[in-house]
Amino acid sequence: HDRAGDGGLGDDHFLDLARKIDEHRLVEPEFETVGDAVGTISDAQVVGFSAVRGGKTEGRQPEGLAGPRGGQADNLKEIEGIGPVLEKLCHELGFFHFDQIANWSDAEVAWVDQNLKGFKGRVTRDRWVAQARIIVAEGLEAFRIRAKTNDY
Repeated sequence: HDRAGDGGLGDDHFLDLARKIDEHRLVEPEFETVGDAVGTISDAQVVGFSAVRGGKTEGRQPEGLAGPRGGQADNLKEIEGIGPVLEKLCHELGFFHFDQIANWSDAEVAWVDQNLKGFKGRVTRDRWVAQARIIVAEGLEAFRIRAKTNDY
């Protein structure tokens, strides 16, 4: 269902999003087709929906960086559950280093979980903060040994 300009997301994704937005009363109409939904929902509503639940914003956005310190980002793919796409999303949000992730509070985890486009809940499910804390405290080699048995 790849359509030009939809980032590889299929029709089901857009219909599901439209229904969720409708459930939260950001728009009123029922949608029969993707064309109907896309024609009714503004970009601001779609972007705004990612962090809205019942009119409240969940969590608090962690402080990001404009770019990696020293021009060199950490290889965030070392954290189990982060692949190339999620690493790119992290960079877009200003997260380049293990210590940034290791220092996230529960409120910040909640915000990131809600704002990873297409990967909501991954921070918690894959225990990114616990993994990053081991990398920061014990080093990458020790983490790799522990990761073999999911000891994090």
